[in-house]
Amino acid sequence: MQPVQPVQRVQQHQTQQRQDSTIDLITPNYDAGSVNNTVSVLLGNGYGTFQAKQDYAVGPQPYSVFSIDVNHDSKIDLITANVNGRSVSVLLGNGNGTFQATQDYTVGSQAWSVFGMDVNQDSKIDLITANGAGNSISVLRGKGNGSFPSASVFPALAQPYSVFCIDINGDSKIDLITPNFGGNTVKMFLGNGDGTFYSNQDYAVGTQPRSVFGMDVNQDEQIDLITTNTGGDSVSVLLGNGDATFQAKQDYAAGTEPWSVFLIDVNQDEQIDLITANAGGDSVSVLLGNGNGTFQAKQDYAVGTQPWSVFLIDVNQEAQIDLITANAGGNSVSVLLGNGNGTFEA
Repeated sequence: MQPVQPVQRVQQHQTQQRQDSTIDLITPNYDAGSVNNTVSVLLGNGYGTFQAKQDYAVGPQPYSVFSIDVNHDSKIDLITANVNGRSVSVLLGNGNGTFQATQDYTVGSQAWSVFGMDVNQDSKIDLITANGAGNSISVLRGKGNGSFPSASVFPALAQPYSVFCIDINGDSKIDLITPNFGGNTVKMFLGNGDGTFYSNQDYAVGTQPRSVFGMDVNQDEQIDLITTNTGGDSVSVLLGNGDATFQAKQDYAAGTEPWSVFLIDVNQDEQIDLITANAGGDSVSVLLGNGNGTFQAKQDYAVGTQPWSVFLIDVNQEAQIDLITANAGGNSVSVLLGNGNGTFEA
């Protein structure tokens, strides 16, 4: 059993499963044998510690999870992307940290990642998956009651392992970005505002990009892109021009086999920093930002075995950003409390 990708982005990804103001953790448990197909929910105690896990059944080989309110009842729901099931599983929340039985919806082949956002401007949450074997993106438009009709499929390039949703060209329409693991590029799908998308220019990044994140890293109010490059032990930063075009990549060394990336200000200097989970190095790399789109040399911290995903948020209510990894090889999560200056405790 391998917990993978507990979260995607703090600004758009809701993490409190109970209405008690404490942070909880959720991991999908990817089992290569498709035997233990669950998500684990670890309710927080508010001091940086967590209760024992509670497991919920989902579809075959859940690889990523996203949490958001999909049925407008002010309760957090869970969605998993199921690699072997060609599906997403939706678990409606009860508001007390427990969840109802799953409802599955069909998407493309080998859904590695899922993202929830309103992409057609109807104030209802839609679901987007990256389908690695299908070389495609699936979009399921939500009805607003927690159910989703059949998916629309958009061709991607080679092995899109993740997807990120954000408005990259300032037209108030949500766009999609995918890293193409087999093509060493990122691909843009610009939104029409009605839940449909059209393919835009591809950009070269490092070798075997697995994860992508969009955020303004150089304080020019334009969205920039960052990928983790598993084959290159690096991250690529592409500064945005604001019109859905990007400058050539700038690469920075990360740890061994970085699988996922997260961006947030970890040292309270109002500049965005970059953190990667390094599956081959049993570590995370922290690259402090200079505020102009460049980053300092990495500082590594040991975590559990094969961290496949990283997320940062204040878990102990001390107004400092803490770090959480999902460790595929150790069937665990690691919590590193932050010191507020960009460093972390063991």
